[in-house]
Amino acid sequence: MIDLRMQELSEWFQAAFTVDFFSGAAGGRVRYALQNREVALGVVVVVTGRSEWLEKYLEVARDLQKSEFAVCLYDHFGQGGSDRPLPDPQKGHIDDFSFYVSDLITLIEQMTARYPERPVVVLAHSMGGAIAMLALAERPGLADGLILVSPMLQINTGCLLPPLLGEALAALICRFGGGGSYVWGGGSFRADLPFAGNDLTGDAERFARNQQMIVDRSELALGSPTFGWLRQAYRGMRRARSSHDKLNCPVLLLAGLDDTVVRVPAMLSFSRRLPRCTVKRFAGARHEVLMEHDEVRGTAIAEILGFIDSFGQPADTASSEGTDGRLSKNGKSS
Repeated sequence: MIDLRMQELSEWFQAAFTVDFFSGAAGGRVRYALQNREVALGVVVVVTGRSEWLEKYLEVARDLQKSEFAVCLYDHFGQGGSDRPLPDPQKGHIDDFSFYVSDLITLIEQMTARYPERPVVVLAHSMGGAIAMLALAERPGLADGLILVSPMLQINTGCLLPPLLGEALAALICRFGGGGSYVWGGGSFRADLPFAGNDLTGDAERFARNQQMIVDRSELALGSPTFGWLRQAYRGMRRARSSHDKLNCPVLLLAGLDDTVVRVPAMLSFSRRLPRCTVKRFAGARHEVLMEHDEVRGTAIAEILGFIDSFGQPADTASSEGTDGRLSKNGKSS
């Protein structure tokens, strides 16, 4: 059953999307996929979390078809099908969190060129949420709406390692040359992780499907983060938590109340400081709300579609007057 569903999604993706690369801020190639829509009401740019890959969001992309917005998916530099910064491709690493932000800005600008005068909505999960907040704060007006799903505003490191201590420790280790090392207890991707006790989702089928995708395509695998990534993540989160006064677009925030990966109180506190934010809480949902069981996931998708539809307008052939959506090696339209 899992294989049949994934096969169906893969075949749809191959027929409906064009995959390409652009040169990212860190100098490596960044992989993206844009839906083949000549005419669209707008564009939804999906910004994934740490260690994820764009194919993981094919089910979400399929659901978004009801909005008549074109969907753009991409892999952050250092993960998925994008280039990796270290000789060991399993290490989740970044030298500067701003590289992620610059890449998202580049991609959204190209989507705006492809679909001129059409709204852009950013759908961002976890680490992608912090990246999206920083991008929109840096470039007001870059997007018309922002959907945050379990945004990474504060990592849950447990009561024994509060955030300030965690950041100081990561900085100290990096200062002494350990930035490229796995965080303590970390390692390469494990295909044998059991569903029981996982922090991501309560849906066994989707959990198994995502694990199997990496088994089938090992080049997409990514292991634990490095201390260098952790240091940059702390910096990025601190900046993101201070971005509230620059985020003037409408925001929809989806929070799983059983999330143990990021701190729920941090995201709820942040939402109260936003001028235009709607919060939807999901009891029993873990970190990956969009990978949860159908009852939770269906409600979340309905909220997302309703939010996107609020930006819709009648589509016409004007959207085809932009570029063809492909990015050249320098990140500009070709």
